[in-house]
Amino acid sequence: NIFNLSKAIFCLIMYESEYEIISKTTLLPIAYQFDYLTLRSTISQSTGCNFKYVINTGTTNEWALYRPRNDGTSGTYYFKIYENASNTSQANNFMSNVNTLSNKEAAYYAAATATVVAATFAGFMVGFATGTAGALAPAAIAAIVAAAGAAGAAAVAGQAVGTQCNNCMYAIDNVYYATNNMHF
Repeated sequence: NIFNLSKAIFCLIMYESEYEIISKTTLLPIAYQFDYLTLRSTISQSTGCNFKYVINTGTTNEWALYRPRNDGTSGTYYFKIYENASNTSQANNFMSNVNTLSNKEAAYYAAATATVVAATFAGFMVGFATGTAGALAPAAIAAIVAAAGAAGAAAVAGQAVGTQCNNCMYAIDNVYYATNNMHF
């Protein structure tokens, strides 16, 4: 997003109350400094199951991608990439999966108690540590959800969260193996 702001004049006024000005700043035309201004933003999503992405937008988007550790310790693994032809579709797929996981977690929070949800997420973290490549078998997901105390609609919602965690794990692996510019 590049905008030519060479003729723009900005004025920022901050008020302490409706009538008292505490700060007034006038910015001169951008042309006195540089011709173009690149606007950057940060887009992120974080889940209770420790999947996360942070995108710093700009001329080249830089992504930081996170997943739960699978070595028996708490926390996350992460890596960063610059978005390019080698990884764009995989990174967008990971983002879509994390967004879906966030929605499924919200549904689980609505269907179960906070204690049951916390116990389920803890069970998933242990399962990721012992599962093959961090993924959980459907039977393992069902057992974790049941052991946490979820039943009925809450059990269905909890199992949907576990299945979506697997999708996120596969998606982040796809980014990891597709990218040609990984950094930390």
